[in-house]
Amino acid sequence: MKLRTILIGLGRIAWKLEFDQKRYHPCTHAGTLKTLSDQFELIGVCDRNIANIYNFFDWWGRELFYDTDYKKLISHLDSIDLVVVATGVDSHVQILNFLAKTNIPFILLEKPIAYSTKEIQIESLKNKKIYVNFERRYHPYYQKVRQIIEKKTFGEILSFNGKILTKSNYKDPLLEDGVHMIDLVLWYVGYPAILQSYWEFDKELIEKRSYHILKKDQTFIFIESGGVRDYFEFDLILDFQKGRIIIGNQNFLIYRKSISRLYEKFFELKQIPHSVPWYNPWILLYESIYQQKKDNFFDAYYGIKLYEELKQNHVLI
Repeated sequence: MKLRTILIGLGRIAWKLEFDQKRYHPCTHAGTLKTLSDQFELIGVCDRNIANIYNFFDWWGRELFYDTDYKKLISHLDSIDLVVVATGVDSHVQILNFLAKTNIPFILLEKPIAYSTKEIQIESLKNKKIYVNFERRYHPYYQKVRQIIEKKTFGEILSFNGKILTKSNYKDPLLEDGVHMIDLVLWYVGYPAILQSYWEFDKELIEKRSYHILKKDQTFIFIESGGVRDYFEFDLILDFQKGRIIIGNQNFLIYRKSISRLYEKFFELKQIPHSVPWYNPWILLYESIYQQKKDNFFDAYYGIKLYEELKQNHVLI
C-alpha cells in the first residue's frame, strides 16, 4: 500500500537541490518520493508561485493536482496519508496547526518547526505522527556516533564542542542552521542546563555570532554559532574518557586511547580506522515514515524551547 502524499512548498529543499551535482541523490523531498515510488504516491503539490508549480511539473514528468492555497488543495483531495511541509519557517506553524484539525495521520515538517514554542498548539498534535527533517539523525555516520555513545565504547562523554558557522539574512543562525546542532545535543546528550550564553547582534538585531556553555550530568557543552566568517562550517568534537570523535560536513574521525609513542607510562589518542556502510539519509527518513517508526517532533519542540532559553539567559558582547 502506497502512502498518498502531497507536497507543500516547491523551493530548494523540495526538489531544486537535485540539480546540485556535488550532493548525493536523492537530496530533496520530491527526489526521494521519486526514488521510493513503490511506497509513496505524490498526488498533489502546492506553492504560492504558479511558475514554481509548472517548473516542478516539467521536472517531475507529468502534472498533478495543484493549488496555490494548501487549504483548498487538501479540501479537494481524498485519502491523504502524508503531508510534506517544505515551505519557509514563517509558515510552518500556520500549516501545522491547520493540519492538526484534519484526519491526515502523517506529517513531515522542515526545520526549524517554529520561531517560538508559544505558536505551537501542542495539545492538538499529540495524536499525529510528525517527523521533522533533522537529516543527521538518519545519516549513517551520525547514527554510528550514537551507537558508540549508547554502548559507552569510550566511556562517558566529557565534552561536546560544536561549531555552526554561517551568515544569516533573516533570523539568528543558531535557529536557522544551528538548530541542527541543538538537535544533536538533545539526541546525544539530553536536555541540558544553561550555564551562560553570549550573543552579538547586528543593527537589525540579527545574530552575528554567539557562544553558549551548557552542562548535562558529566558533559560540558560548548556551541559557537553565527557568521563573521567567509565560509560555512558544521563540525562537532566529542571528547570521551577513552577517546574522541570528530564529525562534520567534511570529517568523520575516531580516536582511541593508546600507549604513547613519545613517553613511557603515558597514553595518547590514536586515530583508528572505521567502516560504516553508506545509506542515503533521505531514504532512511522516508522509510521510517512508511514503517511508522517513532517520530521526533517533541525533540524538535524542545529544541526550540532550548533556543528560547538561550535567548533569555544571555549576555551581550
